[in-house]
Formats: sequence, C-alpha cells, structure tokens
Amino acid sequence: MKTWSYLINPFLTATENSQRSMKKICNFSINALKAQPTDVFLAARLVILSPFVTQYNLLFDTWFNNQAAQLGQSANLKDLLIQLRSQKIRDWDIAIQVVYKSGTPQYIALLPHHRTPFQKGSQLDIMGAVSTLSLSINNDVALADVKADVDAFYILLKDAYEAQKSSIAGTGNGSDALETQRISVSTQLYSLLGLLMDYYKETPEKTGNLFDLQTIRNHEQSIFKSNIAANETLLAMTHTFDADEEMIFINRGKTALAVALLPDENSPMGIKIITIAANSKQLIKLQDLADITTCRFLKVQNLSDLLEGAYTIELI
Repeated sequence: MKTWSYLINPFLTATENSQRSMKKICNFSINALKAQPTDVFLAARLVILSPFVTQYNLLFDTWFNNQAAQLGQSANLKDLLIQLRSQKIRDWDIAIQVVYKSGTPQYIALLPHHRTPFQKGSQLDIMGAVSTLSLSINNDVALADVKADVDAFYILLKDAYEAQKSSIAGTGNGSDALETQRISVSTQLYSLLGLLMDYYKETPEKTGNLFDLQTIRNHEQSIFKSNIAANETLLAMTHTFDADEEMIFINRGKTALAVALLPDENSPMGIKIITIAANSKQLIKLQDLADITTCRFLKVQNLSDLLEGAYTIELI
C-alpha cells in the first residue's frame, strides 16, 4: 500500500540533493513568521524554528566558502603545473645541457626520460619528478643555481598540493554537517506545518502563506550532468535565476568547454562566454554571464573538434 502523503515530510523530499532549495524554503518561512510579530502563536513558532535555521545558514555559508576556497586552491596548483610543463622544465633542461650535453651519462642520470615525467602523469608523479631531479643534482656545484630553483619550485608545488587537499577535506566535512542540519530543519518545518494546520483549521489557506510552496512543489533540480560530443553545443538548462545565484561548473572531460547564458534556446553562443579548462572547476556568478532578468537559457559548447567532453553544473 502506498504511504499516505501526509506521513511523508515534504520538506525533506523537496530538498533532497539540493541545499540551495532548503536555504530558500527555510528562510522563506522565517521571514513569513517575522512579518506577523503581533500574533503570539506565530511568534512562539519563530522562537523555536529560528535557532535551527540560523545554524543551517551558518553551515551553508561555511560550505559555500569552502567550495570557493577549494576552487581557488585547485586553480593555484593547476597554474603551477602548467608553468612546470612549459617554462620551468624547459629552463632546467637548457641549463643542464649547458653543463652536460644531451645524451651524455651525466645528462641521462639527471633527465633519463628527458622532459616527459614533468609533463605527463598524476600530480604526485609530476611532483615526484621534481623532487627526484633535486636529489639527482645533489651537491653538483656546476648546477647549484638549477637545484636552488628546482627546490624553490618544489616547495610551491607541495604547499599548493597540500592546501588543495586540505580544502577538499574541509568541503567534505562541511557538506556532511550541512546535510545533517538540512534533515533537522526539515523535521522542524514538518512540525510547524502540523501545528499550523491545527491553528488555521478553519482557514487552511493561511498555512500556505508561511511556506515557499513554489520551491516545495517543484522539487527544483540543482545538479545537471551531461556528456557533450566534439564541437557540440547543448542546452544545459532553462531556469529563472535569482539575483545572487551562482553555479559551480565542473569540467569532467579532457577538452575545454564554453558556457553562455542566453535569451532564447536557439540563440548562438554569442560574445560573452566563460571558458572552463579541461578537468577543472570554476565558480561562476550567473549575473556575470548575462542579464538574468531576460536570459534563462544556459548553453554549453565543446570547443574541441575531436574529443568528447563531460560536465556537471551545481546551482548554489
């Protein structure tokens, strides 16, 4: 037998996988209760609900800031790795060849695989190549300047890597605490609904004035995932955005992607686009893309003619 709808917490189901929806719903009810300060019954409900919502908002802000910090730390490490793959290893290689010509035993001992280990592999593999080069140079006086530069750059890489991992851990912990609080707030809102149904039993329509019915009923989607073929342009979502709304764009593929906010689903990508590099994240304010009062269509374009891409968009 199907569960009776009144025995299902609508706030819990409406905000599943969407902290953004919970933030809108709980703050709507708080503001609606505050708008009726002379009603003693509602004032008492406000006192009970407020601490739960206040704690939720604090955890949401912490989670959001951690997300932004993680994106910043990831960008810092990414920039250093780009610098290493191009400028740094080239400079070190050339400086070493001034002392030991390519192909000599001394050169091979330092760079047995030439520049490849500094340009391909995991982050830890690449960092390991830098550390190994420093150890291989050791006390070679002729390469003292090279070693000093290698060591200094390795410290930058190590610090950036550790900062990124620490930020990721903080984001995860904040997300767990936020999810726990989402459930607590949902329980309190469900309790409030029951009390208001009794309080307004003669005029039940008044109960609806204290809840964000649009968000609760719509079960608003906040996460959008898709693969995108080479040179393809996809309509990622059609959405009415709030003034301060932001999104985390995660490029999960090996090709750069462009994103644009447009007035019509058939509109071309246009001039104002943001490009997200392969295998990276970016925090984007929707109002930075376009006028959100007239533009509701978010499109993603794969900038590669050969490679398939993939992305995840999370509205926050």
